[in-house]
Amino acid sequence: MKTSLSIFILVVCWCKISMAQTAGDLLERGIKINSDKKVFFYYNQNQFKVYIGKSLSDRSNPPSFIPVKDSTVYMIQDNGVNLYMKPVNPLNYSYNSVSTLILDQVRNDATSALGAIADILGSVMKPPTAITDDKIKKIGWSLAVPSQKKEEQTFKICDAFAKLEAEIKNIKGALETDKKAEITDIFKDLKALDFISEQETKDSIKSAEYKIHDIEVHFSDIMKQIVNTRTKVKNYECLYPEPFTTKYIFNDILDKLTLAHNEQKKRLDNLKNVYKLVKTAQQTASKGGDTPGLEWCFALENAVPDNKISVYTLSLKESGFKLSDGQEIIASETKDKIKKTLRFREFNRFIPEVYAGTAFTFIKYNTYGTTTDAAGQQFIGTPTENRLRNFNVVTMINFNYFIEKSDLHPFFQIGAGINTGIPALLTGAGVRINSNGLKRIAISGGIAMTWVKELDKLKVGDKVAGTDDIEKDLKYQFTWPPKPYIALQYKF
Repeated sequence: MKTSLSIFILVVCWCKISMAQTAGDLLERGIKINSDKKVFFYYNQNQFKVYIGKSLSDRSNPPSFIPVKDSTVYMIQDNGVNLYMKPVNPLNYSYNSVSTLILDQVRNDATSALGAIADILGSVMKPPTAITDDKIKKIGWSLAVPSQKKEEQTFKICDAFAKLEAEIKNIKGALETDKKAEITDIFKDLKALDFISEQETKDSIKSAEYKIHDIEVHFSDIMKQIVNTRTKVKNYECLYPEPFTTKYIFNDILDKLTLAHNEQKKRLDNLKNVYKLVKTAQQTASKGGDTPGLEWCFALENAVPDNKISVYTLSLKESGFKLSDGQEIIASETKDKIKKTLRFREFNRFIPEVYAGTAFTFIKYNTYGTTTDAAGQQFIGTPTENRLRNFNVVTMINFNYFIEKSDLHPFFQIGAGINTGIPALLTGAGVRINSNGLKRIAISGGIAMTWVKELDKLKVGDKVAGTDDIEKDLKYQFTWPPKPYIALQYKF
């Protein structure tokens, strides 16, 4: 019998035990994820939504996103699960995912409970510089009029000087064609992208690319003019206005125009930076999981429980870029927008849940005493028959059969306890109720296998020195047949 009992306990221990924070979390809010399914998240209307499916283009199961609940436990059939998120505009949001492994407390409790049962049975066994017309005129007049006036002589400005002056005015005029409004409009269009439709997002980004190219050509042409004009200034050799002063003044003007050009081009550079962010996000989302059906989503960190619980935190922040009061592109202040914590664990069909309580059974057992004859000799007297009806169960483990979104979960159970020195092993089956009003109530029944103390070598009528002789001779013996029991359990 001891061998059979050991084998039974060993089989139970070898069963794959599946756990979450509590067994109730799994049974009441667990969602099974088949090995061919993936988890997709979507930020919409100020909340995270989730869809579990093979892909986003599965015609047999079109994506249907539902709000994510913090209490949900996702149960994975495979070693891990791939997670994805539909794209968000990086000019408005940033996201992050972190997976942390923690001890599966219920698994630990169930293991401890099995150990307790074995023990019981073991007892049996910056801005640009402005270039004004006044400055240009001042420069021209200062070059045209010599420092010492000679009333008798008239000086003629050479053609090279006039051409340089004209080119300076052209550069200034080009810089006055302000591209700020165009840059602002392009930024607004990029920031307004909702990233819902892949094709619409691509088309909008392509349109922005063309507009940005036109602005790049504008600033590139101005810089070419500045460079060409500097070369002409360097090669200036007219006698009047004299070269040294002319070169110094024109180079100073070109320095200021270059500064104005660079300051204005900073807006374009800022626009190109945010454009690259949006373009990279689009390309990453289009690539998706490198598999047909996984396009237009971001790959997140995978959840790999590894016999533990993966606490998965998905967070979204308001961040990116915005327009300042002066309509300049600046970084936005980062603010927490939404955070969800989910749990992932391995899927197993039977979910163990540990209880303690009372089982109602009918156990008979004998107690032995002595009788004394006239000479004072003590003998083992006729035993007294006792009945045990309420049996306190020290540990009971229910292995609940998981049925997703069900109000009822059938289970088989094993438990043990000791009452008035009588150890018992209880095995049976029952049902766990999850419906409103009766949530977490379990009703079960089965057989109680008990071991009671009986005389080993002595027998009724044998001479003894006292009750100590009886106690020393008593040995645990398995009682046959096993007795039926019923149990009512409630989990707080």
